[in-house]
Amino acid sequence: RDIAGDGAEVVIAQLDADGAPHVALALPPRGGDAARDVHRTAPSPVIRWRDRRVRILAVALFAAYAWFFQGGGWNQNTRLALTRAVVEHQTLRIDDTGRVGGRLVTGDYAERDGHFYSDKAPGSSLAAVPAVALASYLTGSPPSPGEVTFLGYVATLATSAVPTVLSALLVAACAEALGASATGALVALGAFALGSPAWAYATLLWGTALSTFSLLGAFAAGLSLRRRDDDDDGRDARLGLLVGVGGAWATITEYPAAVPAAMVAVMTLAGVWEDPLRRRRVALGIAAGAAVIVAVLAAYNSAAFGSALTLGYARIRGFAGMQQGLFGVTRPRGDVLVEILVGSYRGLGRLAPALFLGPLGLWGLTRGATRGPALTALAVAAYYVLLNASYAYWDGGWSYGPRHLAPALPFLALGLAPLWDLASREQRRVIL
Repeated sequence: RDIAGDGAEVVIAQLDADGAPHVALALPPRGGDAARDVHRTAPSPVIRWRDRRVRILAVALFAAYAWFFQGGGWNQNTRLALTRAVVEHQTLRIDDTGRVGGRLVTGDYAERDGHFYSDKAPGSSLAAVPAVALASYLTGSPPSPGEVTFLGYVATLATSAVPTVLSALLVAACAEALGASATGALVALGAFALGSPAWAYATLLWGTALSTFSLLGAFAAGLSLRRRDDDDDGRDARLGLLVGVGGAWATITEYPAAVPAAMVAVMTLAGVWEDPLRRRRVALGIAAGAAVIVAVLAAYNSAAFGSALTLGYARIRGFAGMQQGLFGVTRPRGDVLVEILVGSYRGLGRLAPALFLGPLGLWGLTRGATRGPALTALAVAAYYVLLNASYAYWDGGWSYGPRHLAPALPFLALGLAPLWDLASREQRRVIL
């Protein structure tokens, strides 16, 4: 104002990391009307690997996850058995790899024509193939029981620990893209990565961590598309492809992710809807990415179960609850809802109470440019809570916390960032 003089209009711009304007306010001549918003775009949620602090944080989180290994269990063993079957025998049958010392080590299997198959969605097992194939050079053929445990540890690092590290960094990047300060973003990251059951899930060979990362990655790509780049014609298609691939891989890793993947796709398209050319590019990218991954699932189902549309859960033995509704999913039960939220057995409130504040922060973002992403995050979180409350095996068996709502954790954590920025010192103590 001092430089321009009282009679001039001054525009103040905030630039993002790429030097593009994020927010610009026009200040009228002194004594004029209120400042007006003349430009507002969202910065892209990018993990800044060039920042040494980000690399140190990533290594620290990986070390925290890699230090612990929960070992085997029916869920872990069937996923590892499929990975080993592909690597060691180039088959999808787990007749041999589902046994250790001649004993079947999992009850989570499907049967077809007298052969055993993993009953789980194949995404995590397939993703572990490269890491386990490399680690197999260090084991015998066939591997000893101890070497099988080693292969399980490698698979867990590749498909649970690493994806959870990346998810944590994406939480911070998405929080900043939604307008949070760096400190607020770090609080959200910490609440998810170290202050929630996500830490436990990062040490287990389940599909939870990989599905969470894939879904959050799709969400981050959708956020990036809210910013237009006229200098890169292929950007819209590439990011659309990531939305499709991320949502679809989340789904073939944990089938219930299909619904939130669709929510993220809708959010993405809504952000570019007013521009027909961008809308077409993004839609084609999403469709192409999803189609490739769905083709992988169709090929797997055909080879394992004889039909592209037959899932492993359709050929399981036992588990009578899976015959109810849609593979065990019926309608939400009030008693289960209370238990998974505040109960002493699986209650999230006892394990990560700060996340209960997340919806408040997300609701505060439902005004203005962040409305679509905030509503999507709320919808994803609500979906998983209701899904968990609707499932016959809601407690997750051998588990820690309500594992079936695990993909909701990063979306709840996002809401802590704006709350932190608005909170007083006393209120921040409550959050911590």
